[in-house]
Amino acid sequence: MLPHHQVSFVAPGSGKRERVEGGRSIVLYPPTYAPEPGLFHQLEFALKYEGVSLEILSALFEKEPRKTLEPRLQEQFLKGSA
Repeated sequence: MLPHHQVSFVAPGSGKRERVEGGRSIVLYPPTYAPEPGLFHQLEFALKYEGVSLEILSALFEKEPRKTLEPRLQEQFLKGSA
């Protein structure tokens, strides 16, 4: 799997900071951006701020059982579109 073009972290401080290392963006967000614990909050953060990586999503879908993942994604989607 190719590394994603951007890696994001929540770090102390204020304001968003970004640097490029080895052709990859490293972005530091202030603590106010920190997602709640849990897979779906982490996924939401990644999709909002890092963009879509089909390889990473594919790996997630292989690891998480569909019967667990699908209802949670639908719940999150419906909550977000209300």
